[in-house]
Amino acid sequence: MNLKIHKKRGLFFKTVLFLTVSLTILAFNGAAFASRPENTGKNCLWSIQTANNTIFLLGSLHISPADIYPLPEVIERAYEKCSKIIFEADIEAVNDPSFQAKVMTLAVYPEGDNLEDNVSAQTFNLLKKRADAAGIPIQQLSRLKPFFCGLSLASIEFLKLGFDPAYGIDMYFFNKAKADGKEMLKFETVEFQLNLMTQMTRKQEELMLRQTLKDLEVIEKDAANLVKYWKNGDVKKLDSFITASLKDFPELYNRWFTSRNKRWLAEIKKLIGKNENVFIVVGAGHLVGRDGLVELLRKQNYKIRQR
Repeated sequence: MNLKIHKKRGLFFKTVLFLTVSLTILAFNGAAFASRPENTGKNCLWSIQTANNTIFLLGSLHISPADIYPLPEVIERAYEKCSKIIFEADIEAVNDPSFQAKVMTLAVYPEGDNLEDNVSAQTFNLLKKRADAAGIPIQQLSRLKPFFCGLSLASIEFLKLGFDPAYGIDMYFFNKAKADGKEMLKFETVEFQLNLMTQMTRKQEELMLRQTLKDLEVIEKDAANLVKYWKNGDVKKLDSFITASLKDFPELYNRWFTSRNKRWLAEIKKLIGKNENVFIVVGAGHLVGRDGLVELLRKQNYKIRQR
C-alpha cells in the first residue's frame, strides 16, 4: 500500500491527524484482551440528572468501522434532548491548510536529517521489518519523526481493517449537530492536542514508536475487541485496554489523560444544574478508570449513571 495514494485522497492525512489526538485507539496491547467482553446491557454513555438539566457524556471511538452504525437508540435520544454539543477539539480545524502545514513542519525532519539517525539501530530495524510487511518502502518513512511514523503505520493498518475517521463517533455527531444547527463547543484546540505529541522527549518518542510496532503485530484481533468493548459498555475492559497499553509510560498517561480530565472536569461542573441539556463527546478512554471523568465526578458527589 503506497502512502501517496492516501495522501492524494486526503484520507491518509486526516486519519493520522485523528490518531494523533486519539491515543485511546492507538495504544494497543494484546495482553489486555485475554478474556471475552462482558455484555453489561449498558452503553458507553453516562448521564447526570439535575432538577434543571441533564448532562450526557458519550465515550467516542475517533476512528471506527462502518458497521458500528446504527448507534443504540439510547445514544441517539440523548443527543436529541440536547441543544449544546461539546467535543474534545474543533473537528473542522483539521481541514485548515495552515494547521496541516504546521503538522508537517513538526512531524517531518528538515533536509539533511532523518529517522535512522535519531533512533537506535534496533528500533530502526524493527521499523524496517514492519514497513516491509506492509509493503511500504522504508524511504517513504525515513523523514518522518518517530511519533508520526508510528501513527502513519497504524493509520494504514486501521484503514486496511475498515476503520476510518469518517465513521468516528465524534465525527458522526459533529456532522449531525452541524446539520441540525446546534451550538457546538470544544474543550481544547487542535494545536494544543498536537503539542501533546510533538513536545515529547526524544526518548519518549522512540519508546512510543517501539510500542506501536509491537502492538501492530496483534492489531487485527485487538481492533475487533475494542469495538466489542465499546458496544457492550464494558468499562472494565476499556480501562484495562488503556492502562495496560500505557503502564510503561506514566508521564505520558498523566499528560494525555489525567491532567486533561481534571481540566475538563472543571468545565463540566459549570454546566451542571444550568437550564440546558448538554451532550459531551470525548474519547472513551477519558471516561473510564480511576482517573476518568466518571469517577472524578463521583468523587465530587455527583450522581452519575451508565445508560
